[in-house]
Parts: sequence; C-alpha cells; structure tokens
Amino acid sequence: MRHLELFAGIGGFRRALDLVAQDGHMDIVNIGYSEIDNNALKTYRTVYEIAEDELFIGDIVTFTSNTDNIRNLPDFDLLTGGFPCQTFSMMGKQAGFNDRRCSAVFEERTHQAY
Repeated sequence: MRHLELFAGIGGFRRALDLVAQDGHMDIVNIGYSEIDNNALKTYRTVYEIAEDELFIGDIVTFTSNTDNIRNLPDFDLLTGGFPCQTFSMMGKQAGFNDRRCSAVFEERTHQAY
C-alpha cells in the first residue's frame, strides 16, 4: 500500500501504519508528506527514515495552487491528514477555524479534471 500523509505533524499516521506493517498485516510505503511547522518537520525527519524518492510537499496550499503539482503526484492508495490541533490547543492562541493552519482544509479550489 502506498501512503501519502498530509498535515503530517510529527507523523502520527505514519507511525500507526509502520506498526501495522511491522505486525505483518501489509506492506506500506510512504510516498510523501506535507507539513509547514519547522519543529514538527525536524522531529518527523529525525524519527523516520525518509526515502530518497519520498516527496516533501511542504505547504499544501502553495503546492495545490499549481495543478501540475497535483497531476504529477505519485500514485497512492491511502491519503491521511492530521487535524490542526495547535489551533484549538489550550497552549496556543486558540484561534480555532480562524487560524490559516485550520482553514486550509476548507479552501475552495476550482480545477479542471486532473
């Protein structure tokens, strides 16, 4: 199974899928990930062995603003995406849906067929 992780944070979905694969239930290959928080990226890249051909998407809003980026994504079977917990955390500014990190999932895109 080929996995693409969006809004990856420190890689919670990737970790869960690594455990599923480790238990021998299926082969899972991570083909790419997106994240904008530098501290989360440092952790992600320290914890996981990133394959040379693994795609780093970065800011998903910037990435999807170019339809060629979407068209050229490698094939994948499973798409996961983390919820922007920082925008709701008591430790943060509690901006909720007013924070760009949270509103990105609601941005409307009008693209022709990919």
